[in-house]
Amino acid sequence: MKKQFYWTSGAIFFLGISTFLSVVEIQKIDNKYLKILWANLKFISTALFILIPLILIILLLIFLLIRKWVFRIEKLSIGGFNVLFDNPNQLFKKQLRTFLDTKRTLFKMDYEHDNFKETIDSYFEVYKFLRDEIKILGDAKKTKSKRINKTTHLYYLSNEMIKELNDFLTTHQSNYRRWYTYIEKHDEVNFYLKPIGELQKNYHNYDELCNDFDKVNKFFSEKIAKEFEINVEKWGI
Repeated sequence: MKKQFYWTSGAIFFLGISTFLSVVEIQKIDNKYLKILWANLKFISTALFILIPLILIILLLIFLLIRKWVFRIEKLSIGGFNVLFDNPNQLFKKQLRTFLDTKRTLFKMDYEHDNFKETIDSYFEVYKFLRDEIKILGDAKKTKSKRINKTTHLYYLSNEMIKELNDFLTTHQSNYRRWYTYIEKHDEVNFYLKPIGELQKNYHNYDELCNDFDKVNKFFSEKIAKEFEINVEKWGI
């Protein structure tokens, strides 16, 4: 009953205000106090219209200068673009988590079914992604804020990932790709009919390559998965 009374009273009040504003032209009411109020309201609204965008721009510049936020065009299209503001550390971790969450071979290899060539290509994608995304953190050595320890930690951890992948790719990428291309062109029967796990065992540096795959898996499982909250259990790790 009380709720119905409030709703009824509110509706009557709104209807009364609407009727009054529809009938009376407030600006022409000959009353000194109303004229002063109206002039002050116009002044305040005009000032706010000018000041609010200016204040937002100043705050944006301050946050960007102290690197509390990161300004990033996430998607550009004909109709417009999405602009993303976020804390650099949070944004970096979010980007890495989303990307690495689909890269199972970084954390666990299946030597019977994984195509090594595709895996090496995937490692190279991750390497390039890290090299680009680390720019979000800026120059961690020059960071002077409460985030310095966290930013520096993420910066050096990312460089460890880049180094780990770079060492692996430098050692194996070119040699394995050349061997794979050769087999594809000159041994078509085995290339297309033999199970990939059996075919890859014919690679002359197979044991060394598998050993280095294990090193990459160990590094990412032990040092990266927890830091970036990657759910490795879904892969049976």
